[in-house]
Amino acid sequence: MREDERRMTAARYYGPGSLRIEEAPVPEPEADQVLIRLELCGICGTDVHEYVEGPIFSPTEARPDPLTGERPPVGFGHEFVGRVVARGESATRIPLGARVAVEPRRTCGECEACRGGYRNCCPSAATIGLQGGGGGIAEFIAVDERLAFDVGGIPARTAVAIEPIAVAVHAVSRAGVPIEGETALVAGAGPIGALVAWVLRAMGAAEVVVVEPGARRREAARRFGATRTIDPGGTDVRAQLTAWGIAPRLAFDCAGHAATLQTCIEAVRPRGVVVNVAISARPAEVHFLPVTTKEVTLLGTICYADDHPTAIRLLQERDFPTDDFLTAVYPMERTVEAIETLRTRAGDHMKIAIDVGGAG
Repeated sequence: MREDERRMTAARYYGPGSLRIEEAPVPEPEADQVLIRLELCGICGTDVHEYVEGPIFSPTEARPDPLTGERPPVGFGHEFVGRVVARGESATRIPLGARVAVEPRRTCGECEACRGGYRNCCPSAATIGLQGGGGGIAEFIAVDERLAFDVGGIPARTAVAIEPIAVAVHAVSRAGVPIEGETALVAGAGPIGALVAWVLRAMGAAEVVVVEPGARRREAARRFGATRTIDPGGTDVRAQLTAWGIAPRLAFDCAGHAATLQTCIEAVRPRGVVVNVAISARPAEVHFLPVTTKEVTLLGTICYADDHPTAIRLLQERDFPTDDFLTAVYPMERTVEAIETLRTRAGDHMKIAIDVGGAG
């Protein structure tokens, strides 16, 4: 590589309100890594919160990340897709030129969770693009080959959805029951709620009811597979379900409010399953009597662990509403503007991505 090819442009996070697009060295892949020429990187709510309110997950000068050891600035963006352009000497699984999506979580490999096969619960886990290891809003990134997955012929504009789809796949799998023919309720039709609805339908759910106050998002939820929608602002959810003759076995809270979790608990049938998908830092006051009297199973879910292959398979087998999911693409130099757009006009967008390699 020539000297002028050893530098790249990347977004680097310094702290709250400080995200800079600047020159950085192109990473050299280690023996078990692949070097990816990035194409697109999605922005999620976590990125917005980190930029505005952080550091939340990102390290500080006084508190380096315990797993990566990195201090600011750190790379930014974790929902990325690109093509493998170089490999370390022991990285032979993925061919050069392959388009890949990445599971962007580094874990310790030694704790009980890692040894038990649920590394997503590793207490030391570090998200690439937040806590070190580079970021997806850059021209290049080097990642462990075991975290990279060949997406085959899936276009970049669709493949950029694989990381959040993997979140949805893991959430649905946490329910622990076959999905074929099931009836489910999804509270919240933001990006993850819409994808949970899509995954449920792609896995064969017969009925998926989405509860969402925003008219635009309710309309979009239909295109992600929702069979019915309810506006909780003007309709009693339980009364409407009863009128329809629907008693969901499964419910997924993708909104993160005490009221939506309560709705899920009250909506499911006896011995139903409620999966809390949303992440909220605030305590939630929830009436637990229905959990006891109906013997409801209440579960948590976080990220993913080997769920990317299922996400890729579903995309290869099922139609996906790419244009409804990817609602805007910004160039890298306008990354801060894209974040501010999501912060101030979240209801107008499902997903905004940053074009870092001419794929938008």
